Amino acid sequence: MLLIGNSLEKIDEIEEKSVQAIVTSPPYWGLRDYKADGQLGEELVPEDFVKNLTFLFNKSKRVLRDDGTL
Repeated sequence: MLLIGNSLEKIDEIEEKSVQAIVTSPPYWGLRDYKADGQLGEELVPEDFVKNLTFLFNKSKRVLRDDGTL
């Protein structure tokens, strides 16, 4: 399955406990602008960036299989 879009939204489309591995390289805060609304790394303050990453990683637990890894 290939999903294209904002990971904060797209992760909700993934079935629970269906992913064995998540490999990611989140953007650094304030370093890149991919011209997408709500993108990670373009928050106004770094604390919001960390909050969004934490939110995404917590959502990742739902989709990871019991033997999955992030």
